[in-house]
Amino acid sequence: MRKNRVRSYNKRFYPGVAFIVAAILCLVFALTRLNISLLEMQNKYFNLYDAEKNEVYILKVNGIDKNSVKNSDFGKWALYLVSYLEKDKYGNESTELIGLELDEETAKQLIDKKNTLRDNPEKIAGTFVKPDINDKKVMDYGLRTQAAMKKYIKFPKSRRYQNYVSIKPGKDTQKLFLIISLVLFIPGLALLYLAHRHQKFAEAYNNLFAGYPDTEEIVAAYPELRGKRVITLAKNASYADKETNVFIYKDFFFTTATGLAIYHLTKAKSVYHCQQTLYPENGSPYNKSFLVFETNDPDTPVRTRRIEIHNIGEDTDAHLQTFFDTLRKDFPHIEIGKTKENKK
Repeated sequence: MRKNRVRSYNKRFYPGVAFIVAAILCLVFALTRLNISLLEMQNKYFNLYDAEKNEVYILKVNGIDKNSVKNSDFGKWALYLVSYLEKDKYGNESTELIGLELDEETAKQLIDKKNTLRDNPEKIAGTFVKPDINDKKVMDYGLRTQAAMKKYIKFPKSRRYQNYVSIKPGKDTQKLFLIISLVLFIPGLALLYLAHRHQKFAEAYNNLFAGYPDTEEIVAAYPELRGKRVITLAKNASYADKETNVFIYKDFFFTTATGLAIYHLTKAKSVYHCQQTLYPENGSPYNKSFLVFETNDPDTPVRTRRIEIHNIGEDTDAHLQTFFDTLRKDFPHIEIGKTKENKK
């Protein structure tokens, strides 16, 4: 049984950890995909003649044409002609032109900074794109970009107007991995929660009376109860009265009337039935019944303990006489007191 509980815990815990780890890795990838600092550490500045297709580079934009060249995604994304700083193999920087695909928000931000870009270039992380010239979506991109470039240079090179840089693939990948991270994180968290709940259940199961007071003594006296359920006490009780919820298991009295309550009968000096009548402001009066145990045991800090049992009406006291007779027979040292009544 214990092996099954451990196996059940492992089936939840380790897959949960795996989901969480995978979610974190996806999140890290998403957050670092377009991270300028990491790209700078790799010295991945854009150079048209060294750039590889679908690789991410930093574009140091120092100018932008406020009019888009070609809408490439039905208005959400557009191609803008930008100038940028490009280093040659000797480390010399020159200003070059390239098409840059931007979303509306990023384009607006760059256009708003247009007058300051020359002195403070904006670093943009984007993917180098070599479009298929036969693709209808971009088939006239080259002609439009070439025409736009001719406003600034007389003979633009075909490599510059046939290819472009886009932030769209990186943004799309980033969004995809953020979604994947969330999709993995939720079931991972759920599995860890279930594993935690299962562990708590296993701990409670291994301790018969987890969460109840005065239970260590009975488990210490009768180790066979460890790992059993509370119902084991009732099934193996030497005295059982389900109506008043009064039981005796070997040397212990117990009841489950209001949770599990246990009393060591060998320490009891006397016991009596106390019936209390309650008069609520709204509603009819009703009775509660208690067994009151008294002790003179020096190791017991509470000398008098009142334990609630089920009240079955006027016959409760008469019904309890069988219990008291059992105590007189099996625990003759216990004095049976007279019933007391309290009214509130």
